[in-house]
Amino acid sequence: MRGGALTTTVAPAPTPAAVVDAPAPRPTPPLWWTSLRDPFVGPTRVWLGALSAVLVLVFLLSVGALQLSPAGSTVAVWWPAAGVAVAAGVATPRARRWWLALGVVVATGAANLLAGRDL
Repeated sequence: MRGGALTTTVAPAPTPAAVVDAPAPRPTPPLWWTSLRDPFVGPTRVWLGALSAVLVLVFLLSVGALQLSPAGSTVAVWWPAAGVAVAAGVATPRARRWWLALGVVVATGAANLLAGRDL
């Protein structure tokens, strides 16, 4: 084929056999979104556990302080429970501090009622 036109045939590219259009995988939502839908997931669960432990400790320390206060005294030694509450307040994120404050008020009120004192 000298001087003639060189012809080549190109075979078409092989096509994959019956590709099924699978839906794209759903993106994983961020953790804050998951915790909004289910409040007991991830860091929120840990925080609720820590809050519960702190409030139980505040309650027990308050009851102990009221039981150990002098007879007839209207003043109780509340500083151990207050120290735990303040330390928890410092460690708690700002957006969740009102939950802690509400829990401390309820725990100390329950301790006062259990010891037979007025709120």
